[in-house]
Amino acid sequence: LTKLTTKEKTAVEAMSNDRDKVLVCGRDVQWLIRSKSTETTLGPKQWRDALSDNPTTARNLTMLTKLVGRL
Repeated sequence: LTKLTTKEKTAVEAMSNDRDKVLVCGRDVQWLIRSKSTETTLGPKQWRDALSDNPTTARNLTMLTKLVGRL
């Protein structure tokens, strides 16, 4: 897990649209879906295209809350 390159950051943030807001913060990507997660316009292909050489994982707010509770 490495900090995104300028090219990756540009590609990731360009995926933002009316339904999905994507923001890069260092090596983290914050993704706000303004509807149900099943209604997002961003799927695995879009993420793979933008971050082809950078492995990814995703955590939703529920999972982050559970992880914080374990600290």
